[in-house]
Amino acid sequence: MVDTKALREKILDLAIRGKLVPQDPNDEPASVLLERIREQKQQMVKKGKLKAKDIKNDTVIFKGEDNLHYEKFADGTVKCIEDEIPFELPQGWEWTRLGALAQYKKGPFGSNITKAMVITLPLCYNFLKM
Repeated sequence: MVDTKALREKILDLAIRGKLVPQDPNDEPASVLLERIREQKQQMVKKGKLKAKDIKNDTVIFKGEDNLHYEKFADGTVKCIEDEIPFELPQGWEWTRLGALAQYKKGPFGSNITKAMVITLPLCYNFLKM
């Protein structure tokens, strides 16, 4: 008998790691998309569609010269987050925080999403095009 729960988990794991389908080397790298998102958010602040406080916690995750992952905060500080990175990503993918991609609001009963609930996500441009 097939364990559907285990199969579902394996398929999801392969998809998250970019191993479910072949990667197209001609695709735009996620870093370009993330930069475009950051620029659009800045423009939205200038136009008054977003408040500066809405993007003040946005960060950039990058690999340092020592091949470790770091997160740069809006105030210019940098923190090593290598212990948060669960696996290596395929070429063209990037790690990012959920808050860099979307705004989230209070829950239906007034509860806030806490920082502990926000995870680091791999970003693949193909995934976003679906």
